[in-house]
Amino acid sequence: MAVRFEAHYQTNDGSNGTATVWLPTDATADGSCSEHNSVIELRSDVSNLTINFVKAAGSTSWSASSIFFSYRELPAFFIDTANPGQQHVVRVDHINMFMTGTGQSYKCDTEISVPLKDGLTLKLSQLQVQAFDVQHGDFGAPKRCPADLPPTPVPTMMPLCPHLPPPGKWVVKDAHGNPCLLADMALQLRSRYITADNATTVGCIGIPTNADATGVCGQNTSQLSLSFHAGEFNITFTFSELPQNSSNPGKGDKFGVSQVSVEYFINDIWFPSAQQQGQRVEITAANMEIFEASVGQSYQCMRQTNVTLNKDVSLFTQDLHLQPFSVSGYGFAKSYVCPEDPTPEPSWKANIVPMAVGCALGAFVIVVTLGTYIVYRRRQKRMAGYSLLSTT
Repeated sequence: MAVRFEAHYQTNDGSNGTATVWLPTDATADGSCSEHNSVIELRSDVSNLTINFVKAAGSTSWSASSIFFSYRELPAFFIDTANPGQQHVVRVDHINMFMTGTGQSYKCDTEISVPLKDGLTLKLSQLQVQAFDVQHGDFGAPKRCPADLPPTPVPTMMPLCPHLPPPGKWVVKDAHGNPCLLADMALQLRSRYITADNATTVGCIGIPTNADATGVCGQNTSQLSLSFHAGEFNITFTFSELPQNSSNPGKGDKFGVSQVSVEYFINDIWFPSAQQQGQRVEITAANMEIFEASVGQSYQCMRQTNVTLNKDVSLFTQDLHLQPFSVSGYGFAKSYVCPEDPTPEPSWKANIVPMAVGCALGAFVIVVTLGTYIVYRRRQKRMAGYSLLSTT
């Protein structure tokens, strides 16, 4: 495989630079192999790369489980660096990459980007690896990465899923047993995946109303975690206060969902015929600013909303009502209604038609009454004239 990394660094004049460094082809290779764990290590003067592979007991697949990477800011690569020779070390666990069946190799000619931390990305290309069950020193049948395969039509995530489940009601309590976070909503997780015959489809997982709710309430940050389907699915919402006035925090502050994390296992129940059966998926969408309202209010949105976590996974909400701060009892505070929901008409507008009809009827009655009275008076005058003539 070909390996390079891109790293941001600080230059002597205080500006930011970016170094792109290739791992030399004569890098020293080392490692170890066992029944359930294998390690490959590539060392050079600039960087060291270690990838750990695992195969669970009784499993029919293996994958990369963690990456350890270190590098030094050598001036030959980090031009005008303010920290020559400084070493950086990073470890990333639970990566679940290169999932492949037993006896197979994983092959990917297309470059794969692996973000390790902010400002540091590992890039792998022309890759072929087999960490277990190597026979006669040769690679097994290759499993090609999705990027190497011909593109397939990508279905939308909407038509393949049924309606959202009924809304659940969840409460988080503080150390004294008092409600500190209220959440009413209907939730559905939708995840696009590849089947064994290389077709693309969508798994639709409705969050049941009896999902276990846990969480924590803080002054500026609160969390709600929902666990369901025997703990194989977990969704965590992080709520944060978002200051609107830096000179006077707390004056006119608002809150919102700042992060959504999802963890689940791919199994045949929810992801029929998936290629990556048994794989654990972890997704975190950070730096979000959604479902915002002023502190002291609740947020309400009845319309269906798509919260996109990445290109393949979305969380759909409906009949949403949230209050993560300033909760008093089990009732929601005054609601901020999302712009997507129709705004109720003012009461005077709602009553304008009945009022108009009433006025018209009233005017009609008055006109009829006056007309009747005038006709009556005229007849009375005529009758009086007839009486005078008859007595003459």
